[in-house]
Amino acid sequence: MAKFIFTKDESVDLDILNSFLNPKNYFYNDLSRNIFKDHPILKRGSLQRQKYISDYYAENEERIGEYLNKINENWQCKWDDIKRILSIILHSSWDGIDKIYCNIGISRIYPRDIKRHSLSICYLDSIEDSEAVILHEVTHFLYVKKWLELFPNDDYDSFEAPNKFWHLSEIVAPIIDGDERFKKLVPKAVVQSYPQYDNIFSKFKKSYLESKTIEDYLKFARKEMLKIKI
Repeated sequence: MAKFIFTKDESVDLDILNSFLNPKNYFYNDLSRNIFKDHPILKRGSLQRQKYISDYYAENEERIGEYLNKINENWQCKWDDIKRILSIILHSSWDGIDKIYCNIGISRIYPRDIKRHSLSICYLDSIEDSEAVILHEVTHFLYVKKWLELFPNDDYDSFEAPNKFWHLSEIVAPIIDGDERFKKLVPKAVVQSYPQYDNIFSKFKKSYLESKTIEDYLKFARKEMLKIKI
Protein backbone atom coordinates (compact mmCIF):
# COMPACT_ATOMS: atom_id res chain seq x y z
CA MET A 1 0.00 0.00 0.00
CA ALA A 2 1.49 3.33 -1.16
CA LYS A 3 4.86 1.83 -1.96
CA PHE A 4 7.38 4.63 -2.46
CA ILE A 5 9.64 4.27 -5.50
CA PHE A 6 12.54 6.54 -6.46
CA THR A 7 13.49 6.75 -10.13
CA LYS A 8 15.84 8.64 -12.42
CA ASP A 9 14.30 9.07 -15.84
CA GLU A 10 15.56 11.36 -18.59
CA SER A 11 12.15 11.45 -20.25
CA VAL A 12 10.59 12.91 -17.08
CA ASP A 13 13.19 15.69 -17.04
CA LEU A 14 12.55 16.41 -20.71
CA ASP A 15 8.80 16.64 -20.09
CA ILE A 16 9.45 19.02 -17.17
CA LEU A 17 11.68 21.30 -19.23
CA ASN A 18 9.27 21.35 -22.15
CA SER A 19 6.38 22.17 -19.85
CA PHE A 20 7.92 24.82 -17.62
CA LEU A 21 9.89 26.53 -20.37
CA ASN A 22 6.67 27.09 -22.27
CA PRO A 23 5.67 30.76 -21.77
CA LYS A 24 2.03 29.67 -21.63
CA ASN A 25 2.69 27.64 -18.48
CA TYR A 26 1.10 29.23 -15.38
CA PHE A 27 4.41 28.97 -13.50
CA TYR A 28 6.69 30.09 -16.34
CA ASN A 29 7.72 33.46 -14.90
CA ASP A 30 8.74 31.96 -11.57
CA LEU A 31 10.10 28.54 -12.42
CA SER A 32 11.88 29.23 -15.70
CA ARG A 33 14.33 31.35 -13.68
CA ASN A 34 15.16 28.34 -11.52
CA ILE A 35 15.79 26.20 -14.59
CA PHE A 36 18.01 28.82 -16.23
CA LYS A 37 19.95 29.25 -12.99
CA ASP A 38 20.79 25.54 -12.90
CA HIS A 39 21.19 25.23 -16.68
CA PRO A 40 22.05 28.64 -18.17
CA ILE A 41 22.81 27.14 -21.56
CA LEU A 42 19.09 26.42 -21.94
CA LYS A 43 18.53 30.13 -22.48
CA ARG A 44 19.59 29.40 -26.03
CA GLY A 45 16.21 28.54 -27.47
CA SER A 46 17.70 26.63 -30.38
CA LEU A 47 19.40 24.10 -28.11
CA GLN A 48 18.19 20.51 -28.46
CA ARG A 49 16.85 19.81 -24.97
CA GLN A 50 16.75 16.06 -25.35
CA LYS A 51 20.43 15.91 -26.32
CA TYR A 52 21.33 18.32 -23.54
CA ILE A 53 19.58 16.15 -20.93
CA SER A 54 21.17 12.95 -22.25
CA ASP A 55 24.62 14.53 -22.13
CA TYR A 56 23.94 15.95 -18.66
CA TYR A 57 22.84 12.56 -17.35
CA ALA A 58 25.91 10.89 -18.80
CA GLU A 59 28.20 13.46 -17.19
CA ASN A 60 26.48 13.34 -13.78
CA GLU A 61 25.25 9.76 -13.70
CA GLU A 62 27.34 8.77 -10.69
CA ARG A 63 26.26 11.76 -8.57
CA ILE A 64 22.58 11.30 -9.43
CA GLY A 65 22.81 7.57 -8.67
CA GLU A 66 24.49 8.19 -5.33
CA TYR A 67 21.83 10.73 -4.43
CA LEU A 68 19.04 8.30 -5.33
CA ASN A 69 20.56 5.56 -3.17
CA LYS A 70 21.06 7.88 -0.20
CA ILE A 71 17.61 9.43 -0.18
CA ASN A 72 15.98 6.06 -0.79
CA GLU A 73 17.79 4.65 2.24
CA ASN A 74 16.78 7.60 4.42
CA TRP A 75 13.19 7.90 3.27
CA GLN A 76 12.20 4.25 3.39
CA CYS A 77 13.15 4.14 7.09
CA LYS A 78 10.54 6.77 7.93
CA TRP A 79 7.90 6.28 5.23
CA ASP A 80 5.69 3.94 7.25
CA ASP A 81 5.59 6.41 10.13
CA ILE A 82 4.79 9.30 7.79
CA LYS A 83 1.99 7.36 6.10
CA ARG A 84 0.52 6.46 9.48
CA ILE A 85 0.61 10.04 10.77
CA LEU A 86 -0.94 11.51 7.63
CA SER A 87 -3.63 8.85 7.69
CA ILE A 88 -4.48 9.76 11.29
CA ILE A 89 -4.49 13.51 10.59
CA LEU A 90 -6.61 13.27 7.45
CA HIS A 91 -8.78 10.43 8.70
CA SER A 92 -8.29 8.53 5.45
CA SER A 93 -6.49 5.39 4.34
CA TRP A 94 -3.93 4.96 1.57
CA ASP A 95 -6.19 2.48 -0.21
CA GLY A 96 -6.19 3.28 -3.91
CA ILE A 97 -2.75 4.87 -3.78
CA ASP A 98 -0.71 1.77 -4.57
CA LYS A 99 2.55 3.37 -5.62
CA ILE A 100 4.15 6.80 -5.43
CA TYR A 101 6.91 7.59 -7.90
CA CYS A 102 9.55 10.19 -7.12
CA ASN A 103 11.92 11.15 -9.91
CA ILE A 104 15.38 12.44 -9.08
CA GLY A 105 15.40 15.46 -11.36
CA ILE A 106 18.09 17.87 -12.49
CA SER A 107 16.30 21.19 -11.97
CA ARG A 108 15.16 22.94 -8.81
CA ILE A 109 11.47 22.82 -9.62
CA TYR A 110 9.16 20.34 -8.00
CA PRO A 111 6.15 19.35 -10.11
CA ARG A 112 3.70 16.69 -9.00
CA ASP A 113 0.90 14.77 -10.65
CA ILE A 114 -2.09 14.32 -8.35
CA LYS A 115 -3.74 11.65 -10.50
CA ARG A 116 -0.63 9.56 -11.08
CA HIS A 117 0.79 10.12 -7.59
CA SER A 118 4.17 11.16 -8.92
CA LEU A 119 6.55 13.97 -8.07
CA SER A 120 10.01 15.23 -8.81
CA ILE A 121 12.84 16.44 -6.60
CA CYS A 122 16.32 17.67 -7.50
CA TYR A 123 19.64 15.96 -6.80
CA LEU A 124 21.27 19.39 -6.35
CA ASP A 125 19.32 19.93 -3.12
CA SER A 126 20.27 18.55 0.27
CA ILE A 127 18.63 15.30 1.31
CA GLU A 128 16.85 17.15 4.11
CA ASP A 129 15.40 19.75 1.73
CA SER A 130 14.24 17.04 -0.68
CA GLU A 131 12.53 15.14 2.13
CA ALA A 132 10.62 18.33 2.96
CA VAL A 133 9.47 18.54 -0.68
CA ILE A 134 8.40 14.89 -0.62
CA LEU A 135 6.42 15.31 2.59
CA HIS A 136 4.67 18.34 1.14
CA GLU A 137 3.65 16.46 -2.01
CA VAL A 138 2.55 13.22 -0.36
CA THR A 139 0.45 15.37 1.97
CA HIS A 140 -1.23 16.72 -1.17
CA PHE A 141 -1.89 13.19 -2.42
CA LEU A 142 -3.74 12.03 0.70
CA TYR A 143 -5.36 15.44 1.20
CA VAL A 144 -6.89 15.30 -2.28
CA LYS A 145 -8.07 11.73 -1.69
CA LYS A 146 -9.77 12.85 1.53
CA TRP A 147 -11.23 15.91 -0.17
CA LEU A 148 -12.82 13.88 -2.95
CA GLU A 149 -14.26 11.46 -0.40
CA LEU A 150 -15.87 14.42 1.33
CA PHE A 151 -16.80 16.39 -1.80
CA PRO A 152 -17.32 13.81 -4.58
CA ASN A 153 -18.71 16.42 -6.99
CA ASP A 154 -15.29 18.10 -7.17
CA ASP A 155 -12.60 16.62 -9.40
CA TYR A 156 -8.84 16.41 -9.79
CA ASP A 157 -8.77 19.47 -12.03
CA SER A 158 -9.90 21.51 -9.03
CA PHE A 159 -6.41 21.06 -7.59
CA GLU A 160 -4.51 22.42 -10.54
CA ALA A 161 -3.37 26.05 -10.69
CA PRO A 162 -4.90 28.57 -10.70
CA ASN A 163 -8.09 27.03 -9.29
CA LYS A 164 -9.15 28.16 -5.82
CA PHE A 165 -8.88 24.69 -4.34
CA TRP A 166 -5.28 24.50 -5.59
CA HIS A 167 -4.57 27.70 -3.67
CA LEU A 168 -6.30 26.23 -0.61
CA SER A 169 -4.26 23.03 -0.80
CA GLU A 170 -1.07 25.11 -0.79
CA ILE A 171 -2.30 26.76 2.41
CA VAL A 172 -3.43 23.59 4.17
CA ALA A 173 -0.49 21.30 3.34
CA PRO A 174 2.03 23.38 5.37
CA ILE A 175 -0.44 23.53 8.25
CA ILE A 176 -0.69 19.73 8.28
CA ASP A 177 3.08 19.31 7.92
CA GLY A 178 3.57 21.53 10.96
CA ASP A 179 2.28 18.70 13.14
CA GLU A 180 4.68 17.99 16.01
CA ARG A 181 4.96 14.34 14.99
CA PHE A 182 6.82 15.29 11.82
CA LYS A 183 9.55 17.32 13.52
CA LYS A 184 11.97 14.45 14.09
CA LEU A 185 11.06 12.65 10.90
CA VAL A 186 11.37 15.64 8.54
CA PRO A 187 13.15 18.48 10.40
CA LYS A 188 12.93 20.88 7.45
CA ALA A 189 9.25 20.26 6.74
CA VAL A 190 7.58 23.18 4.94
CA VAL A 191 5.32 24.74 7.58
CA GLN A 192 4.78 28.20 6.06
CA SER A 193 2.89 28.83 2.87
CA TYR A 194 3.74 31.15 0.00
CA PRO A 195 3.98 34.90 0.79
CA GLN A 196 0.94 35.56 -1.37
CA TYR A 197 -1.18 33.87 1.33
CA ASP A 198 0.23 35.81 4.28
CA ASN A 199 -3.00 37.73 4.84
CA ILE A 200 -5.15 34.59 5.11
CA PHE A 201 -2.79 31.85 6.31
CA SER A 202 -3.25 32.56 10.02
CA LYS A 203 -7.04 32.44 9.65
CA PHE A 204 -6.97 28.99 8.11
CA LYS A 205 -4.37 27.75 10.58
CA LYS A 206 -6.38 28.99 13.58
CA SER A 207 -9.49 27.24 12.34
CA TYR A 208 -7.51 24.03 11.73
CA LEU A 209 -6.21 24.01 15.29
CA GLU A 210 -9.67 24.71 16.71
CA SER A 211 -11.64 22.24 14.59
CA LYS A 212 -12.82 19.06 16.29
CA THR A 213 -12.49 16.93 13.16
CA ILE A 214 -10.70 17.18 9.82
CA GLU A 215 -14.09 16.85 8.13
CA ASP A 216 -15.40 19.92 9.95
CA TYR A 217 -12.27 21.82 9.02
CA LEU A 218 -12.37 20.99 5.33
CA LYS A 219 -16.04 21.95 5.11
CA PHE A 220 -15.19 25.29 6.71
CA ALA A 221 -12.11 25.81 4.55
CA ARG A 222 -13.98 25.04 1.34
CA LYS A 223 -16.74 27.51 2.16
CA GLU A 224 -14.27 30.24 3.16
CA MET A 225 -12.03 29.76 0.13
CA LEU A 226 -14.94 30.20 -2.23
CA LYS A 227 -15.55 33.64 -0.68
CA ILE A 228 -12.00 34.84 -1.21
CA LYS A 229 -10.92 36.71 -4.34
CA ILE A 230 -7.54 35.34 -5.31
